[in-house]
Amino acid sequence: MNNPLSQLNSVIFPLDDSFPFSEQNFTTRLQSIPEKQDFLLLKTSIFEPEEDPNLLLTSKSQQFVEPTEIESQSIPKINENSNIADKSSEEEIKDVLTGNIQNSSQRLARSGEVDNAGNEFVTARDLGTLGKKQTFGDFVGDSDAIDYYRFEVTGKVSVVNLQLQGLSSNADLALYNSNGESIDSSYNQGTTAELINTPLEVGTYYIEVSPDYWSSSNTQYNLTVSSKPDVGNTIKDAYNLGVLKEKKNLTDFVVGEWYGKSDPADYYRFQIKKWSNVKLAVTGLENEANVELLSGSGAVIKSLDSVGDSAQTITETLKPGSYYIKADTNWTQAKYNIELSSSAASENPASISNLSFSGKEGDKGTFEIQLKQKPKSDITLKFINGKYLTVDADNDVFTGTQDTITFTPANWNQPRKASFIAEVDGVKSNRNSGNTIDYSVSGGMKGGGTYNLGTIVNTYAPDNQNFNIDLDFRNDYLNFWTPEKQKIAQQAADDWARLIDNEHKNSYLANQEIFPPTTEQTNPFKVNRFVDDLVIFVNAYGKDDGWGGTAGPSNGYSQSEPLSTYGGVSINSTSYNTGNKGQDNSKIYDHMTHEIGHVLGLVGTNYTSEQLIKGNEFTGAYSRAFNGGKNIPLQSGGAHPKDMKSIMSYSYGGSTVTAFDKRLLADTGYKVYGINAQGKPGEMSEFGQLLESSEKDNTLEMARKIGILNSNKRSFNEFVGAVDFRDYYRFSVGGTGGTLNLNLDGLSSNAEVTLLNSKEEGVNGSYKPSNLAESITTFLEPGTYYVDIWSPQGAKDTNYKLSLQLTSEGS
Repeated sequence: MNNPLSQLNSVIFPLDDSFPFSEQNFTTRLQSIPEKQDFLLLKTSIFEPEEDPNLLLTSKSQQFVEPTEIESQSIPKINENSNIADKSSEEEIKDVLTGNIQNSSQRLARSGEVDNAGNEFVTARDLGTLGKKQTFGDFVGDSDAIDYYRFEVTGKVSVVNLQLQGLSSNADLALYNSNGESIDSSYNQGTTAELINTPLEVGTYYIEVSPDYWSSSNTQYNLTVSSKPDVGNTIKDAYNLGVLKEKKNLTDFVVGEWYGKSDPADYYRFQIKKWSNVKLAVTGLENEANVELLSGSGAVIKSLDSVGDSAQTITETLKPGSYYIKADTNWTQAKYNIELSSSAASENPASISNLSFSGKEGDKGTFEIQLKQKPKSDITLKFINGKYLTVDADNDVFTGTQDTITFTPANWNQPRKASFIAEVDGVKSNRNSGNTIDYSVSGGMKGGGTYNLGTIVNTYAPDNQNFNIDLDFRNDYLNFWTPEKQKIAQQAADDWARLIDNEHKNSYLANQEIFPPTTEQTNPFKVNRFVDDLVIFVNAYGKDDGWGGTAGPSNGYSQSEPLSTYGGVSINSTSYNTGNKGQDNSKIYDHMTHEIGHVLGLVGTNYTSEQLIKGNEFTGAYSRAFNGGKNIPLQSGGAHPKDMKSIMSYSYGGSTVTAFDKRLLADTGYKVYGINAQGKPGEMSEFGQLLESSEKDNTLEMARKIGILNSNKRSFNEFVGAVDFRDYYRFSVGGTGGTLNLNLDGLSSNAEVTLLNSKEEGVNGSYKPSNLAESITTFLEPGTYYVDIWSPQGAKDTNYKLSLQLTSEGS
């Protein structure tokens, strides 16, 4: 391979350590590239050479030039104090290798050639802004060792095509940016034409034509240059093909991150006016190029991955509307050829009836569908989800979102029941368009149809002032989540959200497949909905696996997007069969608060939090400060603090978010009011407040203090049940001790009582069934004691009256 900056017998010296001088003896020529100037150039003809069909494709079929493989080159920066040549004057050039001085006239006289291009960046021939194809003829060799051309890219990204042809000896082609850094190069052997085809950003660029360094190459050449706007790299900038009426041929290339270029994907937009059978015939996929057919919302309809040069085809029946074709590559440079065509399709071959739907945003509806006429062979009917409408072909939540129904000549007229969800769209007004059930048919016939649901009444609007956690219960195949339970779960979510000062950019899940966080359900369900900050898909499973539930985020695993915007929670339904609705609701709030913490990223389940786990300890700064500067030990398997007062800890008996949990949340990447964000959190939910108040006397540390007992009877009227399942009382026995008389009565349901000493050891207890009164009579030594009154599992809420009296010996 040739080195374009290593020329013998010329003003270019070879950068090779075999020469007896060091690079520090010379400097670079251009400290900066001057503004575009008008140079006096010798007139030369512009002509069209005989083209090599392997290099240039015709523009009639909207095709582009095939790129060559790019190879990295180490090129020194060129500036005004060039280490390429020592410039003695404007007219004379000194060869730093030989010391000989010659002017341009002397050099050109040796070959009889006229030099139409400059020999340095500052004298490069100015081509202006490239556009249509232009060709320039010149010479490089012993007497003219290098030619430079300058051009500008002034608009959006352009694909620049450079061809070096008509060679009688080896010559090379290179492209540099305004800093003298190599952009691309072509070093074919012999007289093989050189080609550069590459996307360029706005800026100034230089073309270098040079003879082969390893031989005494002298050759005429024809340099052909052209550029065209790059096909859009995003849906927003997609190249518009217009209404698809006739066959269109698309040939281009994409360049991935490995090459450091700016053309990772190409997007094309086309429209169809009626139901059509659209075909993408794809050939020439190479180097891991991928082609996708996208809906108007950007959802993938079908995709093809690179399989070498074998032909592949996408054939889909599409409804009227706009669509996109996307070609991309993960890391390399790859070429593709796409032939896009369409043909008419049969319209409305099926009938829809028995619609049941409230007409409200977010609600579920059902309908029946059947073919209008008997087919000759089996027919596959496929539902096409809309931007804010998701259809399930079998109306069975457990099987996930199914999108096809098979009709046969035997059952073609038997109605099939399907369901749909009118998804939330993130606007405050009614949705008047786009509310259609669409389907295509294939097999014995090809076609498609549309059923219009009419206006969808608005029920949802985003809150762009506060952080929001929305719970979505569409995947509740056990029908566990009653409206009351959903309300309790949403309050648990709101009590996390009120602490957070972040506001995520609104997002949209386009035909997104969601896999539930449980092995009981294996099929994914699909979603087409708006997301305001965070949405959590909640269901329940029926297998008693010893866990209260499982959860996790679906994204938030990368440095660029470290916080999740959607995830899932699955609750173990067998944990809530106590028969006590209040107690079940408390457990729901407790478990949902814990699992939502995991979806938010606690502890180690998002990118930010995961970086703070070292071994089996959490090292977040806010958490360490709260823990006296020490790392937080984690329970086996991680994700749960060990022996901390935290809703995320297995050993904690509370149900609400604690002060330590707020520190965990701040370490996980969120702005938390009172921790790393100014302001105050919103008000806690009603159910959360009830649980928080009940927790104040649910521990020995918070036991109600009643002082020293004596012969005066002390009485207390209180309550135990679902939201306050345990009460503690603390008293002291003085003197030489005495006999305790304890009575617990006035019960409407079962309640138990245990007497504990200061070491939390059981002293005595009473555990009668039903609503029978409890009593304890026992002698107590001097010391501190606790009365533990609690509601057993399955018991209903009950009021109680507690009486305590101590009788001393001899009284």
